[in-house]
Amino acid sequence: MIILGEKYKFTDLELKRLNKKFNDMQTIIYKDKTPVDVISDIEIGLNSNSVKVIVLNTKVKVNDEIIKYLTNLKYSDMYNKVKIISIEHFLEQYLFKCYIPESNDDLHDNGVRPYLSASSYHYLLVFQLSFLVGFLSFYSLISLIVY
Repeated sequence: MIILGEKYKFTDLELKRLNKKFNDMQTIIYKDKTPVDVISDIEIGLNSNSVKVIVLNTKVKVNDEIIKYLTNLKYSDMYNKVKIISIEHFLEQYLFKCYIPESNDDLHDNGVRPYLSASSYHYLLVFQLSFLVGFLSFYSLISLIVY
Protein backbone atom coordinates (compact mmCIF):
# COMPACT_ATOMS: atom_id res chain seq x y z
CA MET A 1 0.00 0.00 0.00
CA ILE A 2 1.23 3.46 -0.86
CA ILE A 3 -0.06 6.45 1.11
CA LEU A 4 0.41 9.71 -0.77
CA GLY A 5 0.53 12.61 1.69
CA GLU A 6 0.00 13.24 5.39
CA LYS A 7 -3.50 14.70 5.67
CA TYR A 8 -4.71 12.02 8.08
CA LYS A 9 -2.40 10.62 10.76
CA PHE A 10 -3.04 6.95 11.51
CA THR A 11 -3.11 5.86 15.15
CA ASP A 12 -1.04 2.92 16.42
CA LEU A 13 -4.12 0.69 16.54
CA GLU A 14 -5.04 1.60 12.95
CA LEU A 15 -1.48 0.88 11.81
CA LYS A 16 -1.61 -2.55 13.47
CA ARG A 17 -4.88 -3.34 11.72
CA LEU A 18 -3.53 -2.13 8.39
CA ASN A 19 -0.32 -4.15 8.78
CA LYS A 20 -2.48 -7.27 9.01
CA LYS A 21 -4.23 -6.39 5.73
CA PHE A 22 -1.24 -5.03 3.83
CA ASN A 23 2.22 -6.55 4.06
CA ASP A 24 4.12 -3.43 3.12
CA MET A 25 3.03 0.16 3.72
CA GLN A 26 4.91 3.10 2.31
CA THR A 27 4.16 6.78 2.93
CA ILE A 28 5.22 9.28 0.28
CA ILE A 29 5.43 12.81 1.61
CA TYR A 30 3.92 15.04 -1.04
CA LYS A 31 4.75 18.36 0.59
CA ASP A 32 7.60 20.41 -0.93
CA LYS A 33 8.29 17.90 -3.70
CA THR A 34 8.09 18.31 -7.42
CA PRO A 35 5.62 16.13 -9.34
CA VAL A 36 8.53 14.30 -10.99
CA ASP A 37 9.94 13.35 -7.57
CA VAL A 38 6.55 12.13 -6.36
CA ILE A 39 6.03 10.08 -9.53
CA SER A 40 9.47 8.51 -9.18
CA ASP A 41 8.73 7.66 -5.52
CA ILE A 42 5.46 6.01 -6.60
CA GLU A 43 7.30 4.03 -9.29
CA ILE A 44 9.90 2.88 -6.76
CA GLY A 45 7.13 1.78 -4.40
CA LEU A 46 5.30 -0.06 -7.17
CA ASN A 47 8.43 -1.88 -8.28
CA SER A 48 9.62 -2.80 -4.78
CA ASN A 49 6.48 -4.59 -3.60
CA SER A 50 3.05 -5.79 -4.63
CA VAL A 51 0.93 -2.69 -4.16
CA LYS A 52 -2.82 -3.18 -4.06
CA VAL A 53 -3.93 0.30 -2.99
CA ILE A 54 -2.73 3.87 -3.47
CA VAL A 55 -4.32 6.22 -0.93
CA LEU A 56 -4.60 9.93 -1.76
CA ASN A 57 -4.03 11.41 1.68
CA THR A 58 -3.13 14.98 0.81
CA LYS A 59 -4.50 18.33 1.92
CA VAL A 60 -3.36 20.22 -1.14
CA LYS A 61 -4.67 19.74 -4.65
CA VAL A 62 -2.85 16.94 -6.41
CA ASN A 63 -0.81 18.17 -9.35
CA ASP A 64 -2.21 17.48 -12.83
CA GLU A 65 0.92 15.54 -13.82
CA ILE A 66 0.43 13.16 -10.89
CA ILE A 67 -3.26 12.74 -11.67
CA LYS A 68 -2.39 11.97 -15.28
CA TYR A 69 0.24 9.45 -14.15
CA LEU A 70 -2.17 7.74 -11.73
CA THR A 71 -4.88 7.60 -14.40
CA ASN A 72 -2.49 6.03 -16.89
CA LEU A 73 -1.35 3.66 -14.16
CA LYS A 74 -4.91 2.58 -13.46
CA TYR A 75 -5.51 1.69 -17.11
CA SER A 76 -2.15 0.06 -17.75
CA ASP A 77 -2.01 -3.71 -18.20
CA MET A 78 0.58 -4.21 -15.50
CA TYR A 79 -1.07 -2.21 -12.69
CA ASN A 80 -4.76 -2.38 -13.52
CA LYS A 81 -5.44 -4.21 -10.21
CA VAL A 82 -4.10 -1.27 -8.19
CA LYS A 83 -6.94 0.62 -6.52
CA ILE A 84 -6.59 4.41 -6.25
CA ILE A 85 -8.74 5.75 -3.44
CA SER A 86 -9.15 8.92 -1.35
CA ILE A 87 -8.42 8.86 2.37
CA GLU A 88 -12.11 9.35 3.20
CA HIS A 89 -13.18 6.29 1.22
CA PHE A 90 -10.17 4.29 2.40
CA LEU A 91 -11.00 4.81 6.07
CA GLU A 92 -14.61 3.88 5.45
CA GLN A 93 -13.83 0.78 3.41
CA TYR A 94 -10.82 -0.67 5.24
CA LEU A 95 -11.07 0.67 8.81
CA PHE A 96 -14.84 1.16 8.97
CA LYS A 97 -14.45 4.78 10.08
CA CYS A 98 -16.13 7.95 8.97
CA TYR A 99 -13.63 10.74 8.35
CA ILE A 100 -14.96 14.28 8.62
CA PRO A 101 -12.36 16.81 7.48
CA GLU A 102 -11.48 19.86 9.58
CA SER A 103 -12.57 22.20 6.80
CA ASN A 104 -16.14 21.86 5.58
CA ASP A 105 -15.07 22.32 1.96
CA ASP A 106 -14.97 18.57 1.23
CA LEU A 107 -18.40 17.73 2.62
CA HIS A 108 -20.32 18.63 -0.53
CA ASP A 109 -17.95 16.63 -2.72
CA ASN A 110 -18.85 13.41 -0.90
CA GLY A 111 -22.59 13.70 -1.46
CA VAL A 112 -23.41 15.27 1.91
CA ARG A 113 -25.97 17.98 1.32
CA PRO A 114 -27.84 20.21 3.71
CA TYR A 115 -31.51 19.44 4.20
CA LEU A 116 -32.42 22.93 2.99
CA SER A 117 -31.47 22.02 -0.57
CA ALA A 118 -34.56 19.79 -0.88
CA SER A 119 -37.24 21.04 -3.22
CA SER A 120 -40.59 22.40 -2.10
CA TYR A 121 -42.19 19.20 -3.39
CA HIS A 122 -40.22 17.21 -0.82
CA TYR A 123 -41.22 19.60 1.95
CA LEU A 124 -44.88 19.29 0.97
CA LEU A 125 -44.64 15.49 0.82
CA VAL A 126 -43.00 15.27 4.25
CA PHE A 127 -45.53 17.69 5.73
CA GLN A 128 -48.49 15.75 4.32
CA LEU A 129 -47.09 12.45 5.53
CA SER A 130 -46.43 13.85 9.00
CA PHE A 131 -49.93 15.33 9.14
CA LEU A 132 -51.50 12.04 8.03
CA VAL A 133 -49.57 9.99 10.59
CA GLY A 134 -50.42 12.48 13.34
CA PHE A 135 -54.10 12.51 12.39
CA LEU A 136 -54.32 8.70 12.28
CA SER A 137 -52.53 8.41 15.62
CA PHE A 138 -54.87 10.95 17.20
CA TYR A 139 -57.97 9.27 15.70
CA SER A 140 -56.91 5.81 16.94
CA LEU A 141 -56.19 7.21 20.41
CA ILE A 142 -59.62 8.90 20.58
CA SER A 143 -61.36 5.74 19.35
CA LEU A 144 -59.61 3.70 22.08
CA ILE A 145 -60.69 6.17 24.76
CA VAL A 146 -64.30 6.35 23.57
CA TYR A 147 -64.79 2.60 23.17
